[in-house]
Amino acid sequence: RALNRGLAILQYLTTWGVSSGGICGMDSLPAALAAVASSLAVQCGILVDSLRSADALVRETATLALWEMAATESGQVAIREAGGLCLIVRELPGVAAAKALRRLACDVDNEDAIREAGGIEALVSVVDDARAPADAREAACGALQNLASKENERNQTAIRVCGGLEALAVLAVGGDEWPRSTREAAAAALRNLRTDAKNAAALGAMAASGFFPGAARGACEYARREPGLPVNWDHAVRFTDQLLDEGVVVDDARWALHVALRAPPAPHSAVRIEAITRVDHPCFQQRGLFAAEALSAGTRVLRYCGVAKLRLVGDRGDYLFALKDFCGDIDIDIDAGPAGNESRFINDYRNTGSAQPNVQFTQARSETGEAEVWVEVLKHIAESEEILVSYGGQYFSNSDDSD
Repeated sequence: RALNRGLAILQYLTTWGVSSGGICGMDSLPAALAAVASSLAVQCGILVDSLRSADALVRETATLALWEMAATESGQVAIREAGGLCLIVRELPGVAAAKALRRLACDVDNEDAIREAGGIEALVSVVDDARAPADAREAACGALQNLASKENERNQTAIRVCGGLEALAVLAVGGDEWPRSTREAAAAALRNLRTDAKNAAALGAMAASGFFPGAARGACEYARREPGLPVNWDHAVRFTDQLLDEGVVVDDARWALHVALRAPPAPHSAVRIEAITRVDHPCFQQRGLFAAEALSAGTRVLRYCGVAKLRLVGDRGDYLFALKDFCGDIDIDIDAGPAGNESRFINDYRNTGSAQPNVQFTQARSETGEAEVWVEVLKHIAESEEILVSYGGQYFSNSDDSD
């Protein structure tokens, strides 16, 4: 796709160049197309050279083509080797440039090169510019997230030194004038930046000082937001719509920061938590999850959320879900005991009067590669019907210590 796009762009650039005296230095369109077809490096070199044009439309079109090329690892390498990084940085705050840098920052060898080309300061300026297009600010946040890898201390420091933490924080907690996806991109970048101890301390100081709206009020006030919690929610449990680390849940200051950096989770409209009133139900006088509307087979209703933690020998709990084959040899559990969403109230189907479960837990990966577990409907569920899953035989054998 990148090659086809590049051929079309090259045709435009060459036609423009011939009529304007040859800005690309080409005398023959067929010869140029043949060169591009035979070499990605040649195509990349032509597009990078076009970024030196005095014509803004030519540069924008070439940047768009380079963004397409950066979708592959070979394209990312070719752009760097052709000297394109500094020229793309120069095209900021353009949307195409921000999107291209977001992709290019996925390459480890490009991380330092983008910083050395002044890319971090330029990207922070885009994030901090309220007049910049929302798409550009969102892409710039994504680029900073990729540049702030845990192993790249220099980039982590550079983002902090040039005011990136404050710029991202302002955008992350901004109002509805910016799309939610843009605010969440800023929050995602901050989550990466928190892996650096100095950045974590700086963000903690911001939260303590009240820099983040609502953060200084603490987690207790968040827990009292009745409109933001599902009916019949257990107030001893943190309500969240994502996977957390244990430190966020147990530390009130970090929880307040976490809340400030994200839009508060909202109750899911397709389900509701209800008390179990049937005497013959194994969970009588406890709670279960019920359909608030008819749910079709194949529907992914909501994610199973909680605390992601390393699995320990002998570690047990009523709300543990074991992730399988997601992190190589590392065993990870999702614990919805201290924090979670409505999915933690789904009961096992056994002895409920149902012959089989009507949902299952399905592992998946998000668009960014993060682990997810979804509640997926197996068969039609009528409104007000209880949502039931199979906990698996291991759950019950662990519960009665039989193995």
